[in-house]
Amino acid sequence: MFPTLTPVDIIVDAAAKPFYREASKNGFERPDYATPGSGAVDLVAMTEYMLRPGECAPIQTGIRIHMREPGYVALVLPRSGLGAKQGIVLGNNVGLVDNDYQGPVTCFMWNRTIVEYNPKRFNDKDFHIKVGMRIAQMIFMPLIVAEFNLVSEFVNQTERGQRGFGSTGA
Repeated sequence: MFPTLTPVDIIVDAAAKPFYREASKNGFERPDYATPGSGAVDLVAMTEYMLRPGECAPIQTGIRIHMREPGYVALVLPRSGLGAKQGIVLGNNVGLVDNDYQGPVTCFMWNRTIVEYNPKRFNDKDFHIKVGMRIAQMIFMPLIVAEFNLVSEFVNQTERGQRGFGSTGA
């Protein structure tokens, strides 16, 4: 159905395997796609943590990956349900796993449930991250690397030019 990036090597900590197996529809002891049409794999927490309102904390996922094929990166994204229903998102919004990185995949979770920010949506409340909880998702993307050309001015001027935020009426 979708193009496949092969192979992506993965090391799953022994303690994490049962939690990935539980989260997987196929019983795999590694991150897995929930359905044939899923675009991302779920990542689970391997750190128990009480995340206070406004706090951001690193949560381990128990995995390390290596994309053998150059020209790809992984993006770690928030789970929409956690953000929309609980106010729990990634502190950096999107995490980038570089092609040559082989260390642990860590999610910096942010509890944005501070009443001053959005009094009608959330309450100030602690959020308990439990071991095995699905906290983020990861997708793989092709990477285009830019070749920079140092110039003193741009050859082609656009209609918009340097007009910034809100200049198009949004």
